[in-house]
Amino acid sequence: MGKAICINQIFYDQEEEQYRILWISPKAEFVYWIRLKSSSRIPKKVETAILTSYLEGGRLIEYEESFSYPKELTSQEKEQRDRIWKMMEKALLDEPGIYDRRGRRSHLERIEKETGIKKQNLYAYLARYWKGGKTPNAFIPEYKKRGARGRQRVGTEKRLGRHRTQNLLSGKSWTRMISIILRKQ
Repeated sequence: MGKAICINQIFYDQEEEQYRILWISPKAEFVYWIRLKSSSRIPKKVETAILTSYLEGGRLIEYEESFSYPKELTSQEKEQRDRIWKMMEKALLDEPGIYDRRGRRSHLERIEKETGIKKQNLYAYLARYWKGGKTPNAFIPEYKKRGARGRQRVGTEKRLGRHRTQNLLSGKSWTRMISIILRKQ
């Protein structure tokens, strides 16, 4: 094979599924990789010989990832990124222990006891880190993925959203009729 396999390298197969190399064993016997567009949060162990044969046979193709510098972060984004990184750092830097089921479980149980954050959320942080290129910037909040942009909310009798704590006025529920009146103005 002409090209070496590197950490953070991305490959895709014939079904356009993308895989990121997370770790390569010291003797290059096997690698850990993760599917990028999958809901799975767990990396898989793959023998390097199999990976090499897939590359030579054309079943896997190297993906040329375009790199862009991150936008200027707000102080809130930096704080959240740094808070998650500080919490997860010890576990994430324990390679290859974090890729092993038992090692990962012990790390996450320790973090859960220290912080009170549930394991399912910690698994989400692991997946974000691995799928985001194994960099602390993977923990930057993705506000654009929140909410239901462009989708109509179904109104109910109760007012939607957070309840007021300061003001005794209850506010008004947003109804279809209010939308029609405001569009006409």
